[in-house]
Amino acid sequence: GGWIDLPFNSPLDNATADIAVGLDGKVWCIHRNSGADFLVNGQWHALPYIQIGTGNPGTSVAVAANGDVWIGSFGSGAFRINPRVPLADTGWTQFGPDNSSLMFCFEVACRTSKYTVVRDIAADRAGRTIANIPAAFGGGRSHRTAGRFRRGTRAQNR
Repeated sequence: GGWIDLPFNSPLDNATADIAVGLDGKVWCIHRNSGADFLVNGQWHALPYIQIGTGNPGTSVAVAANGDVWIGSFGSGAFRINPRVPLADTGWTQFGPDNSSLMFCFEVACRTSKYTVVRDIAADRAGRTIANIPAAFGGGRSHRTAGRFRRGTRAQNR
């Protein structure tokens, strides 16, 4: 006999970096080494477009006032997910140095100029999403308004 693949109804792995509950009751998880997934009606669903793994871990997840889900990563920037169609090709947007003011890592160890670090991500009641970028990777925080991130000073970001 050969091996039998038995799918389990569970999160991608147990190394969970952050958890958030959406306005619709979905439970959103970002994992340090295996990506992101969500729980709805007792079933787990992986988000295949979240490219996270060893050397590129997930860091945080937040739900905005409009219901959008935001995921931060250490290497892949930030992701905005439409919770109504999270598995559709049009249900998500990735933010990095090409389409936002998020900065990329300048260090040789990063191997690519697209390595964008978002240590933490949060959403406030005004609908702004705030990404925390470590000082070693450009520093400060970036606010997301009107479809893109913009950089501000520490005083502006309070």
